[in-house]
Amino acid sequence: MSLPTVSRREFLKVGAAGAGALVATGLGFDI
Repeated sequence: MSLPTVSRREFLKVGAAGAGALVATGLGFDI
């Protein structure tokens, strides 16, 4: 998969999900 758009989108999705999880955990929300 040499499509920079797809890789970038997936990277942003994973990054956003990870950041959201870290923020939720930091705020004290139990997932």
